[in-house]
Amino acid sequence: MSEPTTTATATSAANPVRSLAQRLRRLGGYWPVPVALAAGTAFWIGQQWGAGALDGSRSETARRIETFERAISTGRSQRKERPRVERGLDELAVRTLGSDLESADSALRSALNRLGEEAGLAAGMVVSTQGPSTRGTPAKNEFGRTGTQKTLRDQPDFVELPASISVQGPLDAVLRLAHRIEAEPWLKRIDSFRLDRTGGDDRMRLDLKLTTVFLPGRAMPQDLEVPASEAPAFDRYASLIAANPFAMPVTPEPEPRRPRRRETPPPPPPGPPAFPYGEWMITGLVEGPTGPEVWLRHRSSGESLALAPEARVGDAELLRIVRSVEGDRAEFRLGEESFAVLVGETLVDRYPLRQ
Repeated sequence: MSEPTTTATATSAANPVRSLAQRLRRLGGYWPVPVALAAGTAFWIGQQWGAGALDGSRSETARRIETFERAISTGRSQRKERPRVERGLDELAVRTLGSDLESADSALRSALNRLGEEAGLAAGMVVSTQGPSTRGTPAKNEFGRTGTQKTLRDQPDFVELPASISVQGPLDAVLRLAHRIEAEPWLKRIDSFRLDRTGGDDRMRLDLKLTTVFLPGRAMPQDLEVPASEAPAFDRYASLIAANPFAMPVTPEPEPRRPRRRETPPPPPPGPPAFPYGEWMITGLVEGPTGPEVWLRHRSSGESLALAPEARVGDAELLRIVRSVEGDRAEFRLGEESFAVLVGETLVDRYPLRQ
């Protein structure tokens, strides 16, 4: 049995080329395996390269897709919200005086002149309007500077139209006019309000400035009603009109001098004069810039005085202001006495408070 093996070994040693060829033929039966591995590797690399996983473009694409999805979601929610926004704009538009400068200016002048006539102040009343101011959209920075977004960027949001009134008349008439302007349901802002006395007949001069707005190009809806006014009633001015702190003081007639009898010895030097509480009259109880105030006027000299709580007139200290259905009153303390005074009465016309 050892003889053939010895013979084959000898043959191989004698012919090495033939032996190499035999080995290659035996290995040739396994070539599909490495070829399949190489092809699979090349396919996977090509797939990953095409999907952008190897050069970073895949993550960038994912970020862009996420951004677009958020934009689509935002657009859908804003589209659902738009009817509510449109209703809110309609509720504002119905309280304006027009949708353009000409109609708003004309309606504003007509409304102010009508209120002056109703207050009995049409004669001599001067109504004027000033140049409008256009207010741009607050979302200006959200839009680009080109294309359709530029139109949205430059679109005005609303326009302010200022106006002024100057008129003279009795106190109750000018206050009624100012109250009627405040009570009007159309949109406005009272910028300034000034009352001055003119002449010696207690006539007052009213200078009032206001600003209204309109939405350019947005017509007032016909199916909505203008909301009622929320201004307080004119009755709140009744006590002020009755007291009229702007009235000219009445100058008392001088008392005739009595002849002095020489035989009468000179009187002793007088002590300090008593404080004239009977000359100080309460003309109004108002809300001042720092809180409640009591307005007083000296009947002889016309001097006015405004007291806050804890302030004094003479030795009388103001304790508080009380408003009730029986009448508004100011409560004072003078020494050990506590008393109250109504509007239109002096500090002598007082009544004691219950302890």
